[in-house]
Amino acid sequence: MDTKSLERGWESAIGSVPDKSKFQVSFENIVRLISGKERDSLNQWFVKLIGAEDGEYSTFRIAECVAVELDIFEMNKVAYDVSNLRELSYNLHKLMEKDIRMLVQERDYEGIRRLLSQEPSLANAGVSLDPPCSTKAHPLHRICDAVFAKLITDDEAVEVAKILLEHGARIDGDSSTANADTPLMAAASLHAENLGIFYIQNGARVDLSDKRDGATALHWAAYCGRDMLVDELIRAGVDVNQLDKTYKCTPLVWALQPLMKNEKNNIHHQRTCVKLLLEAGTDISTLDEKTKTFLDDLGTEELEPQDVEFEAKSKLLTINELVVYVPTEDFDVSTRFYAALGFELSEGWGGTMDCRLGGAVFRLQNYYVKDWAENFMMKFDVDDVDAWHEHAKKVIDEGNYSNARYDEPETIGDTKICHVWDPCGVLLIFIQ
Repeated sequence: MDTKSLERGWESAIGSVPDKSKFQVSFENIVRLISGKERDSLNQWFVKLIGAEDGEYSTFRIAECVAVELDIFEMNKVAYDVSNLRELSYNLHKLMEKDIRMLVQERDYEGIRRLLSQEPSLANAGVSLDPPCSTKAHPLHRICDAVFAKLITDDEAVEVAKILLEHGARIDGDSSTANADTPLMAAASLHAENLGIFYIQNGARVDLSDKRDGATALHWAAYCGRDMLVDELIRAGVDVNQLDKTYKCTPLVWALQPLMKNEKNNIHHQRTCVKLLLEAGTDISTLDEKTKTFLDDLGTEELEPQDVEFEAKSKLLTINELVVYVPTEDFDVSTRFYAALGFELSEGWGGTMDCRLGGAVFRLQNYYVKDWAENFMMKFDVDDVDAWHEHAKKVIDEGNYSNARYDEPETIGDTKICHVWDPCGVLLIFIQ
């Protein structure tokens, strides 16, 4: 067997380890194992375990498993035993699952990107959140639980969801996990309103219902008083008269229940939800007399201040992300320049290159007009202008980036400014 693929996988797996010598025995044992008579049985086992159809991918996983689990097993023996390799792979998956939970809670967006780039399957792998949730569910579902548990904010969850979708996460989750509801239903029931709106805007199906009780995302959004999400669901064409299986009720009744029972811990914007559902054509002919009377009395009351505020907000369109297209005279040179500055690069649409760092994102395009490029400016708010100046100076002085240049920092009032020009004349303004 050609072991070059194994060597590449091995180097990738232990590339960050200072002392690689301690891995040498394991490496040699694995090479002998795969090159020897057990190779076919190993490949069959990996195909069954992770769906791999390529021996090269299997060898990478073996190397990766052994490297990651160095502290758990005695490396000079483990490579001879297929059952140990099975346990190694399981432990690797558990380790990665733990890592993605930690990365989410630490808001380490770049770390999440790196992990999913190395192991894309994690974007759809069931994950627990213990505490508060020990069962596994799709990652897009579990970040809703993280919002509810106040481990991250609603807006932070949206940022995580963007990364998961970039790496192939299925917007409606995965029926193979323990939960029967979709990520959208989870967002609606766990008060992750902005996240639920984001899911809808990215193609989540609004017509699906929970396999257990038949409740839809609209039922839960109405019950939780999440008026913006209710409005988004209605705009997406959801059936406002769909009944759940348990109570045989429409979302309107679910919105009324917290008000009728005075559920103090769950009084939010249910009144506005009721108003939206009635305007959307909810059938009230099936309501019992008690509910009808309550609804009639509710109609005579004034809207709460936050509900009036909703009416103004609901008329506004939202923007989730702004990406500007930046010119390049030499696309490869500009790409190398921004990579050297520290931007994370990823291929964009139509041969473009997306550049991300912190809260900044822009897209390099292979297009150049001199006057336009030399009048193009981007402003970056930073914590330390002097540090950025020294960094840019080192990059430009030591690299070959055409016409890239920089000025010394200057102070204007209480503001410190540093100007840097990229290879085609685009001005980068660093402000502190």
